[in-house]
Amino acid sequence: MSHDIRTPINGIRGMVDIADHFPDDPQKQAECRDKIRSASGFLLSLVNNVLDMSKLESGAIELEHKPFDLVELSRDTGAILMSQAAEHGVSVITGDKGGVKIERHLVRGRFGLRNG
Repeated sequence: MSHDIRTPINGIRGMVDIADHFPDDPQKQAECRDKIRSASGFLLSLVNNVLDMSKLESGAIELEHKPFDLVELSRDTGAILMSQAAEHGVSVITGDKGGVKIERHLVRGRFGLRNG
């Protein structure tokens, strides 16, 4: 769990640092803001998930499985991981074919991508 919390926080911090290095580059600033938005959205989902855990354990709510775009999920997750990799001088190369959809609980699906 601590890794799941630290990863998006480190991604946000990394993007803020990168944005600071490019104060006169509006495109780089916009890219950093998009990645910060994505990482903070993931973190909010994680916090909401943790807060709902007692409801899940008591059977008060059920997970809703619905279709979502796997490529979009991969992009969002990759943005967080790539910013951390960049901090350590590691390059990450990605690509996608698009149009892949699966059905799974979105937050749990995101955990699966990040934690293997």
